[in-house]
Amino acid sequence: MNSKLNRIEQLRRQHGKKRSLTDIYDEDENTRIKIKKDANDALNEDSSLSGILDIVEFFKENISDNEIAMSLLTNTTTSADTKLLAKLIMNMAADVKKLTKEVQELKEIVGTKFTNGAVTIAPGPSFQKKYLLDLPLKTLEDFDMFDEQLRSDKEFRQDFVHSLLVLFDREEKLSRTFTNMLRRYLSRELAMKFTATKQSATKLVFKDTNFCACMLDMTMQLYETDSRKGLSMNEKKFYQTLSSIFPNAKDWNGCRSLRRKAALAGSGEDDEDPDGD
Repeated sequence: MNSKLNRIEQLRRQHGKKRSLTDIYDEDENTRIKIKKDANDALNEDSSLSGILDIVEFFKENISDNEIAMSLLTNTTTSADTKLLAKLIMNMAADVKKLTKEVQELKEIVGTKFTNGAVTIAPGPSFQKKYLLDLPLKTLEDFDMFDEQLRSDKEFRQDFVHSLLVLFDREEKLSRTFTNMLRRYLSRELAMKFTATKQSATKLVFKDTNFCACMLDMTMQLYETDSRKGLSMNEKKFYQTLSSIFPNAKDWNGCRSLRRKAALAGSGEDDEDPDGD
């Protein structure tokens, strides 16, 4: 570290005689630095800034080394110019550390790591176009083929999870988000053939499918890494949400309003009460 400190002082002395840093830099209330320019500075600006930039470049290469900056601030022999830069670099290091943490959190949130393998979010064709899918799936045969490919093809599975991430909306209720995902891939008629978790003589259990496993993995990872809202998730809540969706699949594609109109039309005929009520 001493060699680094000596290098900073060497750079400062080399260029310090040309112009003091405090002549061209002012510190605002947030310890951000800005350059003052006027017409009288035009002749000396290039030569003065070249020395400043040498020192700044050194700090850039050692931006994470707060020990260096702290030593410069506490050293009584350190010049005012160098202390000013040391203070600046400490603030910059704090900003970089904060941004690095936020970027890492975002990477985790969008699915850079899932329990079933890494998922790379990269530009390219959509999942549907890439695999020439006819969506939503309309028959059980189509669904079985899709679900088997999720099991056997790792890339297909990863791309599918990516497509679910794109559909996930934190501003919506979880039930609404899940409904949007399911409607993207399952037709109304196909969704009506499933129950979420309960065994049925006439319906399939969605919980037993690879499709459901992908949804569960993605949701658990999202909630685990997203600490901004203090949200929590567990399997019980996940399946409870699904259980509220499949019984309402019959209302998809505007069928609820059609059923209501039919019910109103039927009740209108029945409302002719002989008692006049």
